[in-house]
Amino acid sequence: MKLTCLPLLLLLFINCALRANNKNLLAGPTVPSSNLSFSNIQGNSMTMVWTKGDGQRRIVIAKAGSAVTAVPSNGNDYNSNLIFGNGAEIAPDEFVVYDNSGSSTLVFGLQPNTVYHFAIFEYNGTGAGTEYLTASFAAGSQSTSTPPGTQASALVFSNVEGGSVTLSWTNGDGASRLVLCKEGAAVNANPVNLTNYSGNAFFGSGSQVGTGNFAVYKGNGSSVAVTNLEPNTTYHFAVFEYNGISAPVYLSPGATASQLTGTSPTTAATNWQTSNQDGNRFRYSFTKGNGTRRIVIAKEGSAVTATPVDGQSYSANVTFGNGAEIAPGEFVISSNTSSNQLMYGLNPNTTYHLAVFEYNGTGNNTYYQTVPPLTGTGSTLSAPTVQGSNLQFSGITGSSIQISWTNGNGSKRLVVARADGNAQSPPVDLANYSPSASFGNGSNLGNSNYVIYESTGTSMTLVNLSPNTTYHFDLYEFNGSVGPVYLRPAASASQATVGAPTVAASNLGFGSIEGNRMFTAFTKGNGARRIIIAKAGSAVTADPVDGTDYVHDFTFGNGDEIAPGEFVVYDGAANSVSINGLSPNTVYHLKIVEYNGTGSSTLYLVNPFLSGQQSTATTPTAAPSNIIFSNVEGNSMTISWTNGNGAGRMVIAKAGSAVDGFPVDLQTYSPSLVFGSGSEIGTGNRVLYSGTLSSITVLGLSLGETYHFAVIEYNGSNAPVYQTPGTAAQQMASSLPSVQASNGNVNLTGAYRLNLTWTKGNGNRRVVLAKQGSAVDAVPANGTSYNPDGQFGNGDEIGTGNFVVYDGTGSSQLVTGLAIGTDYHFSIFEYGGSGANINYLSPGHAFNHSTATIPTTAPSNFSAFNVNGTSAQAGWTNGNGNGRLVVISDGNALTQQPVHGTAYNAAASGYNDPVYALGNGYRVYKGQASSALMTNLTGGTTYHVFVFEYNGNDNYPAFNTAALAGQFTTLGEPQTPATSLSATDNENGSASLNWTRGSGQQSLVLAKEGSAVDAAPQDGQDYTAQSFFGSGDEIGTGNFVVYEGPASNLTLSNLAAGQTYHLAVYEFNFTGANTDYLAADPARAQVSTLLPVEMASFTASKNKGGGILLKWETASETNSGYFEIQHSNDGRIFVPVQKVPSAGNSFESHQYRFLHNPPEEQNYYRLKQVDIDGLFSFSKTIYISLENKHPEAVVFPNPTNGFFEIKNVDEPAACFLINILGERVVEFRSDEKIWAGHLAAGLYWLVMEKGNGEWEKMPLHIGGH
Repeated sequence: MKLTCLPLLLLLFINCALRANNKNLLAGPTVPSSNLSFSNIQGNSMTMVWTKGDGQRRIVIAKAGSAVTAVPSNGNDYNSNLIFGNGAEIAPDEFVVYDNSGSSTLVFGLQPNTVYHFAIFEYNGTGAGTEYLTASFAAGSQSTSTPPGTQASALVFSNVEGGSVTLSWTNGDGASRLVLCKEGAAVNANPVNLTNYSGNAFFGSGSQVGTGNFAVYKGNGSSVAVTNLEPNTTYHFAVFEYNGISAPVYLSPGATASQLTGTSPTTAATNWQTSNQDGNRFRYSFTKGNGTRRIVIAKEGSAVTATPVDGQSYSANVTFGNGAEIAPGEFVISSNTSSNQLMYGLNPNTTYHLAVFEYNGTGNNTYYQTVPPLTGTGSTLSAPTVQGSNLQFSGITGSSIQISWTNGNGSKRLVVARADGNAQSPPVDLANYSPSASFGNGSNLGNSNYVIYESTGTSMTLVNLSPNTTYHFDLYEFNGSVGPVYLRPAASASQATVGAPTVAASNLGFGSIEGNRMFTAFTKGNGARRIIIAKAGSAVTADPVDGTDYVHDFTFGNGDEIAPGEFVVYDGAANSVSINGLSPNTVYHLKIVEYNGTGSSTLYLVNPFLSGQQSTATTPTAAPSNIIFSNVEGNSMTISWTNGNGAGRMVIAKAGSAVDGFPVDLQTYSPSLVFGSGSEIGTGNRVLYSGTLSSITVLGLSLGETYHFAVIEYNGSNAPVYQTPGTAAQQMASSLPSVQASNGNVNLTGAYRLNLTWTKGNGNRRVVLAKQGSAVDAVPANGTSYNPDGQFGNGDEIGTGNFVVYDGTGSSQLVTGLAIGTDYHFSIFEYGGSGANINYLSPGHAFNHSTATIPTTAPSNFSAFNVNGTSAQAGWTNGNGNGRLVVISDGNALTQQPVHGTAYNAAASGYNDPVYALGNGYRVYKGQASSALMTNLTGGTTYHVFVFEYNGNDNYPAFNTAALAGQFTTLGEPQTPATSLSATDNENGSASLNWTRGSGQQSLVLAKEGSAVDAAPQDGQDYTAQSFFGSGDEIGTGNFVVYEGPASNLTLSNLAAGQTYHLAVYEFNFTGANTDYLAADPARAQVSTLLPVEMASFTASKNKGGGILLKWETASETNSGYFEIQHSNDGRIFVPVQKVPSAGNSFESHQYRFLHNPPEEQNYYRLKQVDIDGLFSFSKTIYISLENKHPEAVVFPNPTNGFFEIKNVDEPAACFLINILGERVVEFRSDEKIWAGHLAAGLYWLVMEKGNGEWEKMPLHIGGH
């Protein structure tokens, strides 16, 4: 047997070891989910919300009808599905509906009117490593939507018309209701549970339930006005109460009623109006009557006599005469719901009569109004009576005429033009035409009669005419717009255009002369247009030919060649032109000829004409001379010369050899006085200058270099002509710099590095020497090159301790390898040349700077503000550094200090992000401010903040590692509850309580007599605590707040003998609206007191003869000595009043009474029961006030360990608290509850303003019980 069992035991041991190993890898949660609640309750779904426990994830198990009994097994994962019944069935009818890390879920697939039970289990891990918290879990239940219990009732109809009716009802107890309506028969379908319907009061437009049952209303109201009904028809209604929104549950059958609609309308249309009159139409409008529709009948010339017949429909047409002819000449133009309509097909200058009949129904069920109809008239427009007149002409040219006239009395006028030889064609009434001021482009009325104008004005200019041609003009006044009516005959007149021009162009001028172009301008002659003919070298001989158009081109040679070498370069109406494509050094002759007309009608003025000539830019003939050099420096010099006879000149330079690249005619170049920056011609030939001056200063030269120059004259500007090769000269630049470097500075200061900057001198290069602690005392030697290194001490050493840290052409250098908080001196030497020809400019430019020093003053005065559950701001008073690094941790000590010269990055959201870790803390801020935002925090957690001051650049700082430390707690419930609560009876009516604090800022203690504490404090609420049991705030029934503060012990008094008191300690954070309690797992304990006297009752009442009558009764007494009656006027300080002997030992009831005549307005009493052996206990405290006496203000509770307040104050008053030194420590108002837990224990005086200039002074003891 031993051999058989051994393998089994071994397997069991291995399995347990593996399970233990898994638990060590990831332990199970310890805090369950809590605060399960439900919302969005529907017939088939609901939303669950809870507070997470401390598991990574959680599963939710659901069951219909009874509590969940299943418990998930460690090492198992379960399939979840939000549709009830589709997830894993963990026990019979118990399904997993959720498995995730959130705090809410929507559950589907439920049945209406059913209670569902849920259980939430926290867990960590996955697969075989899954560990569930099953010892405690959140559970709850909720019913899906249930059908209402009371149906709507008292259905009433009002406003019954032929096409509408209003239905009202008394609501049942559903959240909302659905109204179905059916025509001609009772509603024969009920709404289906979980189905959402759309209601629409326009009958037939809402959801259809069954056949013909339309939803006319859905909502929480109690009436609906239903429209689109037929007259003289019975409609049946059913009203269904329901609960839910997207998946409602209905109460069926509905409340029903029916109503017969009316027949004929009873209110006629009113307020006839017409507008938009035209020659063939007008618009009418009116105010509707109470019919669902209306028919409009029209008649020309006399009133409508016809009446529509019930049960008959009529066809309508808005074009008069096309609708049904209901009587001779009486046509239906409208039959619909409209009250605004255009009427067409009318005759001008005619009056039409109309009648409007309201009606209900359609077809055989049509009922027309029985009251007189609305009648009205409308007239079309007539032609004007006064024609326009006085047609006059001006501005006559060969192609245009200006026309003016005097208007007649039409709203507008139409002007028609035709050329000589075409017959007149007048406009047609009701026709619209398109005008154009360009003859021939407007509407053609026939016979080439073109519309040239249509508007309200008195003049126009007509263009596109032919020269030497007579034109005839007709003016017609008209009224209307889309249907105009014209006044005929027209007002007419004629005018001829002129022939060929008579005045030639004049005043020819030239400008902008270039090598390949020129600009010419002139004064126009009196032709409508003109052409310009150009010829190179000799005068133009050709003349343009009448009746001929020519093609022009601004580029010489591309236009029509009107004779050998004579080209048309312009044809237009302007007075200037730029001619291109010319040759340099060439004279061009121009001939300008005016003309009128186009095509075969073109007439030229060939005599006289305007002519002239102009040469393009020519090559200069005199070169520059007398080139002189001055102000020769290492990188600059001035060159001067005597100008030649060009309009301008170009200077070209080349280093080391003669200029061998020259400008090309007609091409421009970009100059720059900085050698090497201007245009390059060929290789190395740089354009320095192009302009009219005779001297320039050239920059950007190299020391000791010889530069060759060429000065070249040119004419023109945008297309110049150059005289090459120009005049040459050469000059060597100085090899010794003349300007030393300057403005030495440091723009980056680090713990171990400095970044140097300077302004260059005029040397080709420069070296920088550095020395620690004292000025540079060495000078580089001419003819010597040095090896530099940016790391101090690694470059060449000149003299003692002077190290070369830079040699180059730049203006900055980073120097590293320095000592923290140390002064370094630097000297910069410009130089020119190379090798043995190096020349240094001395003395050098000297400056000094220290590396970053460690700040000597740390930050101070830490504060935290804007604290919420996930973020907070920290503030402080800066030390004497130029920046600070802020690190936060959830531990009270930081395991790593920042390191000098380290570039730490930081982010407000950096907490818990490894990128920003520093030891056990996280970097949340780096910069110069005195406050920082911290995000990504966890609610209800105390964070410790460390602020390090530093100097130097942010990337290379020097830290003061003596950090300012502070702490704050984020909003939210504490993470750890109080524990280890113990209570000991002191046998004198009091008990001593001790507990171990959790992670909250404070603790709240509840005490209840006789049974376990069954209530918890509510978030967002402060409570008044009083260690005198029964005097503090009561939560629920009998749960009294006996302590609220940061301590972990309490003496609880006013306990009745022989009773058991149950205690619970709740951790919480913050006060006021932000108070957040940890309601789960409070520390609990209980304490029982001895019972020397079993008190049955203790009362106080007003005695009829005066005074206060005290009565008490005992059920039994053991070793009882006597009762001492104690009295107080403030509930705090009690004084003995009388001793009353007791029964001693008795198991029978005994009654006692005492009459007291107090002088006070308010009275507190208690009994001190003293045993024979001297032990004592107190009864409960009772209170009674005398009539017609106002109670005085009193501080309560007094003494206090936490909050206190002032009672019996009518109006808020200013108050303050002073200590025994006379110092004012707190200011407040009498209607505020004040926290005193932070003050030192002792006697204080509360001073309150009475309002009449007097003050009331009351003692307050802080720190006692």
